[in-house]
Amino acid sequence: MHIDQMIPPPNGVKIEFFSREAYASAAMARLKLRFDPLMVPIFAVREAPGRFRIEIGEPVEYTAEEIEDENARIVAITQRYTDILEAMIRRHPAQWEWSYKRWRMPGG
Repeated sequence: MHIDQMIPPPNGVKIEFFSREAYASAAMARLKLRFDPLMVPIFAVREAPGRFRIEIGEPVEYTAEEIEDENARIVAITQRYTDILEAMIRRHPAQWEWSYKRWRMPGG
């Protein structure tokens, strides 16, 4: 699933992305809570025109079990996945589409 999208409620949740408030899709967190699939971050890193290297991270074993409220769990899990995305962008900043209005907030 491609998680780097600005998805407002009800399908998205407010998280922190590069120290700024943003919305992100809650779909992966809901999938994790419902079916508990193995979640593995995978990124395609451009090395040259037409050449990519696939980076496969360690499985993310996180269900926020210590949080009782389901909505809060969804936010915590979504934040965890967003943190992994942010770390990847920090390693390869030229790979990310910086012109995309990722921090656009509804009504703003």
